[in-house]
Amino acid sequence: MASECAGRLVGNKAFWVYLDDHYDNISSATNARSMTDMATSIGLDKEAFAS
Repeated sequence: MASECAGRLVGNKAFWVYLDDHYDNISSATNARSMTDMATSIGLDKEAFAS
């Protein structure tokens, strides 16, 4: 769902960038990094992503 949100906000490339970042950090994604942190790390607007 989060990668779909990224895609809707910025476009298809953001979908894949977010998904790649998620899988690269899968072990820490549920602990150290929130989905919003990952979204902002690829350049998405934090408030838009969170809504």
